[in-house]
Amino acid sequence: MGSATSICSDKTGTLTTNHMTVVKAYICGKIKEVGSSTETSSICSEIPSSGLSILLQSIFNNTGGEIVKNKDGKVEILGSPTETALLEFGLLLGGDFQSERQTLNIVKVEPFNSAKKRMAVLLELPDGGHRVHCKGASEIILAACDKVIGSDGVIVALDEASRDHLKHMIEQFANEALRTLCLAYMEIGNEFSAISPLPIIGYTCIGIVGIKDPVRPGVRESVAICRSAGITVRMVTGDNINTAKAIARECGILTNDGIAIEGPVFRETSEEDLRVIIPNLQVMARSSPMDKHTLVKHLRTTFQEVVAVTGDGTNDAPALHEADIGLAMGIAGTEVLCCCFSFILLRKYRRLKNIADASPNFQKL
Repeated sequence: MGSATSICSDKTGTLTTNHMTVVKAYICGKIKEVGSSTETSSICSEIPSSGLSILLQSIFNNTGGEIVKNKDGKVEILGSPTETALLEFGLLLGGDFQSERQTLNIVKVEPFNSAKKRMAVLLELPDGGHRVHCKGASEIILAACDKVIGSDGVIVALDEASRDHLKHMIEQFANEALRTLCLAYMEIGNEFSAISPLPIIGYTCIGIVGIKDPVRPGVRESVAICRSAGITVRMVTGDNINTAKAIARECGILTNDGIAIEGPVFRETSEEDLRVIIPNLQVMARSSPMDKHTLVKHLRTTFQEVVAVTGDGTNDAPALHEADIGLAMGIAGTEVLCCCFSFILLRKYRRLKNIADASPNFQKL
């Protein structure tokens, strides 16, 4: 670790606290702040009942989390930070998790996929027919939608102007360093088979939520110390490019002359162009597991860097394996990262001191 010259860091849980909460929502044509009970009651009163009903159905059924009562009788939300943030939002809106889950029969589940950036669930409706709920990366889910729930709760066609407006909302949320998720659904008939893949397009957009994941204390200082020691810190994340850039600036990773790129663009770039881009690449957003692997491989082979990779998810596995130093972390990710920063800097300091002790000219310099 003392030889590391480049660190490729995951964002969520490493640079950020991984304690997520929904702080903004765009539903039925309205932007709403989420937080206090007054703000939440305002959302419920201003959203049409049909829109609120389908939103709660999406939150409580299309999830990998659970809401249970512990032995003390207190409500406990289980699941990943993203899932718990959405479930908590559903409870704030007055939803009942158990009631929603008992009303409908879940026929099929497509878990979140880091390549598709989405997850989906197929529900059997009480009066016949099926309904698919999906959620995931906002721009990807929005691209799969051709309708949207309007301000009066009526479903309307998603024309060019409406689509541009929703894209603007996503960009606005992302520029505020919020992770955005889009929720959508589709009605399908009884002829659908549970063995068939769930539809990819033709959805109705329910809304967009903005999730806040604060930067951990001390990260900006650690990044600054690494830079002064000649170590380059890069952020590689699956988040939206604007969210990634906002967080990277907050951490001190993205500078004015730095490059931020999206995974799909990175993987289509020629080898010749990559040699020009990579030295100044500081942020990669919407990255797939293999994008991160490719970046690490280029840094090691083309630029002869000694690369450390931090990660806490299965999508980080290829890069962790490719790196010279792979730091696979759990819930206390940033604590480990800061310790590694300190260890790397200590090793470099000791090396320089040993050289200085052995060479009067170097010591004078």
